[in-house]
Order: sequence, then structure tokens, then C-alpha cells
Amino acid sequence: MNKYIFPLLLCLFPLTAFAQNDLALAEKTETDKSGYANDNLKKDMAVVFGEKSIERKISEKKLTAWSTKLDEFLLASDDDFAHAMTLAKLVSGLDTAKFQAKLHNKEDEVDVLNDLSYQPFGDLLNQMIAQSKISTEAFDILNKICFEERISDFCHANVLLEKRMQQDTTNLHAYIRPFGVAAKANNEKSMLQLIQLMATSQHSQSPLGITDNMSALIDEFIANNPIPQSATDNMIEDYKKLSGISPAMKIRLDKLMPAYMPTYIKIGYSYLNDLPPYRAL
Repeated sequence: MNKYIFPLLLCLFPLTAFAQNDLALAEKTETDKSGYANDNLKKDMAVVFGEKSIERKISEKKLTAWSTKLDEFLLASDDDFAHAMTLAKLVSGLDTAKFQAKLHNKEDEVDVLNDLSYQPFGDLLNQMIAQSKISTEAFDILNKICFEERISDFCHANVLLEKRMQQDTTNLHAYIRPFGVAAKANNEKSMLQLIQLMATSQHSQSPLGITDNMSALIDEFIANNPIPQSATDNMIEDYKKLSGISPAMKIRLDKLMPAYMPTYIKIGYSYLNDLPPYRAL
């Protein structure tokens, strides 16, 4: 959330009546601008999180069906990072659905989502962990999912951590999760061993987006399965309502949005990487 800061530069001369009037005017301007910013923020939040019309919900189902096919395509590929990222996005999607349901006071939907079992996600996650070879990038995303509170009871965490330490030996990130587990158990011997391993690591690597190969897979899917036009139209409609988009840019949205949509799809996988428990260190 952006914060608008309007610093007041105080002069070194004694305040005169004129200076006081200027200060009062500056304070009024600051208040007016803050109110304007807050109004825009409310409008923007309504665009993003507001209740959709029935017609809009119907049109959005086309994108949901398209996204499901994309998930199936990625899971059917031979890219373990794409598998892990798809699973992470599915879990994140449930969190978003819960948030939206609570936001709009849909208690029935909240109850259904709260009763949903995460066992199927755990089963798929453990299948990925059981693979003989796992890529460095996939390890990071699997860690992210495995240590999510609602998934942890279903995940073979010890197997995952041991495998990563064996296969990703030069990466500092391979040891931070195990160190957090050892610290929680107050296992000083393991903590010391892990610190020694960290000291000999060669780099600290964690993916912040998707890999080039996963990006190419998404491009391939889009080439054979175009993004629904209704999804592009909905994006244009929403962007035209946002305060941060200039009038000149809003005029160009019809031309620019179709080319932007693949990037929008890929951005949906951002910030799903692991954030290790650095506090334990």
C-alpha cells in the first residue's frame, strides 16, 4: 500500500503571520491530497476486491476453465519446477478464495473451504519429493509448500530436507530450513553441524519468478489455447477504473492489453518462492 508523505520544510526565520498562513495552507493541501489519495485507494480496492456482477462472474468462468487446462498441461510436462509452481499456485488460490469469501461475508463458502482436505495436495507433493532427482529451483518451491501450516501435516518434510542437503550442497538455502527445525527442537549438535555446512556453501540461490523453461511452456500452451477474449476485455475494463493509470494510457489499453496478457498469466506465479526462517539464525 502506497503512503503519501508530504514533508514540511521549516525555514530558519521567525514565523510571521504570512508564514503561518502558508503553513495552514500547506496543511490544508496535505489534508486534501491525503483525502484524494484515500478516495482513490478505496475505489481501486473496490475494483480489485469488490463483488462482481452475475455477468462478470459468468465471463470469468471461461478464464477459470482455461487456467485449469493450463495447470493440467504444466503438470503433464517433464519440468519438475513447473509441477511445484503449479501446486504452489493451487494452494495459494485456495487462500485467495477464502479471503474473498470472508471479505464478502459468504459464510457457506467459508465453511466449505475450511472443511476442504489438503491431503490430495500432500499426496502430490510427496510424489514430487520421492523423485530420484529434483532441480535446485524445484526444491525451493517444494520447501515453500511443505512448510505451509495447512500442508505441513501431510508433507514428508524430513525426506525433503535431507534430499535437498544431499543434492543442493553448495546452496546456503539448503540448510536454513533444517537449521530452523533443529533450533525449534533445541538440538544444539545439529545446529552446529548445519552452521559448519553453511560456512562452506558457495552461494545463496532462490528463484523469485518462473524459469525460462516454464515460461516457454506457458507460451506454448497459449499459442495452442488462446487466452479467452472475455478475460482480456475484463482486464481492460478494470484497468480503465484504476486511478494509477493515466488517461493517455487508458486510451491505449485496447491495443496494449492483448500483448500484456501472457505476462499477466506468468506474474500469477510470482512470490510463491520459499522464505526461509532466517530468525532462527
